[in-house]
This record gives sequence, structure tokens and C-alpha cells, in this order.
Amino acid sequence: MQAIIKHSHAGGLEIAREKELYDWTIEAFNCSTIVWQKGAGKLVRNHIQKRLLHDGWSNEFNISNSYDLKIMGQKNGVIMQLQTGNISRVPYDFLKFQYLFTERRVEMAIYCLPTAKGAYACGPSSNIAQIERISSELKLFHRIITIPIFLVGFE
Repeated sequence: MQAIIKHSHAGGLEIAREKELYDWTIEAFNCSTIVWQKGAGKLVRNHIQKRLLHDGWSNEFNISNSYDLKIMGQKNGVIMQLQTGNISRVPYDFLKFQYLFTERRVEMAIYCLPTAKGAYACGPSSNIAQIERISSELKLFHRIITIPIFLVGFE
């Protein structure tokens, strides 16, 4: 598995560089022991969760005590989320990001998901989230999703 595509929304990539998280994120996804294929989502999630915890990120947390809405990890005003599932989950993730940003609880998000080629490897009709589609559609919603996001596509 390796990071292939990087995309910036609202300056997210630049902020990731300033916070010295750009290289860390790319390195976390460059893992020769994981082959991205159908059923690999849990392996990727476990690998990234271990990296987060090892490097001082929080465990998965709820964005509100009143709701069971989770984010994978947080550190120094940055949240990270991995999406290896259905593309229909992506807008929901962005709502969680925007909520935390609007409440001034975070400065930016790092969002990691497969490339189109990686999604296709899970099955041609799988409807797995993919960075090319998400980064394109984010342009349409730039006035609604204002949190800076560094998107990373892997395969």
C-alpha cells in the first residue's frame, strides 16, 4: 500500500506541511506489508490506528457526548479520518469535520481514502469512496465545507 494522490481543500495540504504532518501521513500509508485489495479495509484501519496511537494521537472519539459520531483520531488541532467504505459515508464525514471546525475545536482534517484504481480493486461495482471523485466534488461545496482538508489517496 502506498500514498499516491494528494489534494488540498481550503489550504489543508499547506497546513499539514506547516504542522509537519504531510510527510508523516505519506509515510504512514507507505506500507509494503499491506496489499490493497477487496477485504483489506480492516488491515489498513488497524495499521493506521496503531501509527496514530504510537505517534501521540488520541483514540477514536465522539464529536459530541450526546451522539455516537466518531472521528478516528486527533492531535494538536488536527483530526484524521480513514474512509475505506461506501462513498455515501463521505458527506457524513465532512459534516462531522465541519461541525468540529465551526465549534473551533479543530483547525484542519486529514482525510484518507483509496484512489479510483484502489476502489476498483475492491470490485468494479463496489461504490467504494475514491479520492478523485471526492476532491472534484469538494470544489462544488467550497463555500459549505470550509474546514481545510488534506486528502490522501492510497492503493
